[in-house]
Amino acid sequence: MTNYISTYTRLIGLMFVICFSGNALAEDCYRGTLDKQYCDRNRDQVADLPLDPKDWVNPDTIIFSYTPVEDPAIYAKVWDGFIKHMSEVTGKKVV
Repeated sequence: MTNYISTYTRLIGLMFVICFSGNALAEDCYRGTLDKQYCDRNRDQVADLPLDPKDWVNPDTIIFSYTPVEDPAIYAKVWDGFIKHMSEVTGKKVV
């Protein structure tokens, strides 16, 4: 009986270690209200780049999309200036 309780106690302890170690890994940086996959180290509510430069993504094309609240034709030209500006600032093709 003592052996059973000891084994049971060890299994419960192991379960807690596994559960809480995952949470500890997930809390390695401040996120604020950002999703779990993002970090906000300087707390400006903008996702920061990964610390390791090999994890950075640098696409050739940036896809910009929006959801119009009324007639899409009304907003089609509204974003043209912004898209042109984004292309000039980033040096990327923006569609």
